[in-house]
Amino acid sequence: MKNNLEQKIKNLPLKPGVYLFINQKKEIIYVGKASSLKKRVASYFQKNLDAKTRVLVSHVTDIDYIVTQSEIEALLLESSLIKKHKPTYNIQQKDDKRFPYIAITLHEKFPRVIFTRKLFRNGDRYYGPYTDAHAARNTVALLNKTFKLKTCTRDIPLKPHERPCLNHQMEQCQGVCTGTVTQDEYRRVIDTVMQFLDGTIDPVLENLTALMNSYSQAMRFESAAKVRDMIFDIQKMLQTQHVVTPLGQNQDYIGITTHKDEAYILVFQFRHGSLTGKRIFVYNNAEYTSRSSLIAQFIVEYYATNEPPQTIVIPDMIEDRTIIEEYLSSKTSQPVHTVTPRTDHEKAVMYMLHKNLDLAIAQKIAPGWQKALFELQEVLQLPALPMDIECFDISNIQGNFAVASMV
Repeated sequence: MKNNLEQKIKNLPLKPGVYLFINQKKEIIYVGKASSLKKRVASYFQKNLDAKTRVLVSHVTDIDYIVTQSEIEALLLESSLIKKHKPTYNIQQKDDKRFPYIAITLHEKFPRVIFTRKLFRNGDRYYGPYTDAHAARNTVALLNKTFKLKTCTRDIPLKPHERPCLNHQMEQCQGVCTGTVTQDEYRRVIDTVMQFLDGTIDPVLENLTALMNSYSQAMRFESAAKVRDMIFDIQKMLQTQHVVTPLGQNQDYIGITTHKDEAYILVFQFRHGSLTGKRIFVYNNAEYTSRSSLIAQFIVEYYATNEPPQTIVIPDMIEDRTIIEEYLSSKTSQPVHTVTPRTDHEKAVMYMLHKNLDLAIAQKIAPGWQKALFELQEVLQLPALPMDIECFDISNIQGNFAVASMV
């Protein structure tokens, strides 16, 4: 078997591509990329390997490979094959149900924006996961209030003699149940909400302004006024954002930390200088992958479905930096750069990001009673975990003989 592997390595081409390590059961246990397949695969079978690599190599009984046109193509193919085969020794994103998401119920005729910890494959759009459940709930409430979205679960149109809910009477929703807003008009607002959650603020304001003008031209002045209020609320929200970057830049900050065999990656999303999003991702099998490789793989996967900003700030310089920057730049109309923290401000943001990562891990590994304290701290917005909890109760008999107690 050893001679067979040696012969296969000798026959590997000096070209870019993806290699696959296979075990005795014919299972793919590791997928990697290389600018030179022969040199990269041969490096696994040298002396003085670290313990983790020796464990991986000890299970390899066969090697397969795919030659690609370029290193960028190899990078993308590696990501695709890892998702498809889920090899034992590759990092894999973990579906951690402890972290919350914001969902847009696109499978509904008039979609809602809701807080959830469950994911369904029904066409809904999910944003997250988020590290702070309280902040995610606040974002949902803010979006529903700002865009006056449908929050009830009633079927539209209403049944005969059924009246609109209290939200419409209080002018907290657009009143889709009354027929004053069409499904197409409501969907335009939902598209704007998704752009907002994606962090693209300028198109949001442009779309709302266009919608407001169309209402005005149609002499629907009340609808135009509601959209105008949405625009004012969004502008006010951006002005009151306390965590900002200089010069109103578009930047993503990516931090990473590990605990046992899991890796936690946190993304801070800044758009026009304001912090517009915070998302956390958990990966298994982190012990077999370097921090640099993990960040590189995450960047490729994450920006496959998210538009990259001008600058991505990362804690360590990554392998294949030039290739990844070329790939990201090809997805947008401007050059994209990956950098480590340079200025005092960037270092301060990265420090804050890692403090959030430490808190996320502390919450995850804490015993059950301590997790309840973390949730209480979030709900009450306490600066630290509560150390003492005093409970009061007052009882009486028909309004007399009042007695109070404290535990």
